[in-house]
Amino acid sequence: MENFYLPCLPSKFALGMAGFYNEPFFLARNSVIPPKALQLMIFPWIEDFFGKNNVWWRNECLREMDEVDPNIVPDISAASKPGTAVETNQLAGPSSNTILYSELDISTSGFLRLLVRCRRIILQDAASRLRYHDAVSNDQQSRILEDDIFRSPLFLEFQEEMNAVVVKGPEANISQKLTTMVPEIAEGLEEVWRSSNSNAPLIQQQLKELQRRLQ
Repeated sequence: MENFYLPCLPSKFALGMAGFYNEPFFLARNSVIPPKALQLMIFPWIEDFFGKNNVWWRNECLREMDEVDPNIVPDISAASKPGTAVETNQLAGPSSNTILYSELDISTSGFLRLLVRCRRIILQDAASRLRYHDAVSNDQQSRILEDDIFRSPLFLEFQEEMNAVVVKGPEANISQKLTTMVPEIAEGLEEVWRSSNSNAPLIQQQLKELQRRLQ
């Protein structure tokens, strides 16, 4: 996949069109992090999935909401009961005190971690989408955005904060847009523009000559 598929993707072109040629890509809205109390309103059942008293799992969910580096191995010393989701695959014998963690539990915890990280994405996208709510007809408006979560004081406060950061400035003119595109494409477009301008007088002269002959 890395050798034959990914190199074929026009990622450089896509980043250039977005204004990130030779620059690290970022989303302005990701600089505004929803408060944890608001994030907990999205998929609120996740923290209790492995038991309401599972402190280890709750702490893991908090780590995911903080977007801790997933390459850091989590501390599993606090996990001491069967059915607790951990990042290991221990085997237990009949007379052993070692706990057996099923692959299903491990896979489930991984999927739930993904959903936890999706909380902030959903909230950020919703706040951005609802900025244009008045301009969108009811037929085009997502039913999901009608949920009470997106009318709560916590969300409205977050939306106001995010909009203050993400609101766009004046629209860039065509020359400014060209400088943010892939240089090769920008250079090619500018060459076409220069060529068109240089040929314009000749074309006008030919049209006048043709018009004179038709008369």
